[in-house]
Amino acid sequence: MFTRQIYWSGEEAVAIAEEAMKLAKEEGISFNKLLFNAVKEYLKRHGRGNPAMPLDRWVEDREFVAFPTLGERPKEGLLEQMDEDMLDEYASLARQHLEAAKREIRRRMAEGKWRKPYYW
Repeated sequence: MFTRQIYWSGEEAVAIAEEAMKLAKEEGISFNKLLFNAVKEYLKRHGRGNPAMPLDRWVEDREFVAFPTLGERPKEGLLEQMDEDMLDEYASLARQHLEAAKREIRRRMAEGKWRKPYYW
């Protein structure tokens, strides 16, 4: 067993705690279990850390361009900085992500777990 008191501060702390307690009650689990599950999920996603680019790459190489993440909207001008190979690789990875998302949406649709309109 692990015991630890947690102190939250800030303007949002009370509202977040109240909303979490309400959700836990609706789901029939304890507040402690809800927090435990949230931390467990966070660690599953970020336990090994987020991939990072060493900042010295920008200092050492003024022409260096990092790949944009697919989790953000394309920034104007960024694609223009990529050479042909890099742009081709970026497009290929974007297609792979799109196809993977399509497969997952189709799977959820087949199981009746997808409620949004599907346009592809």
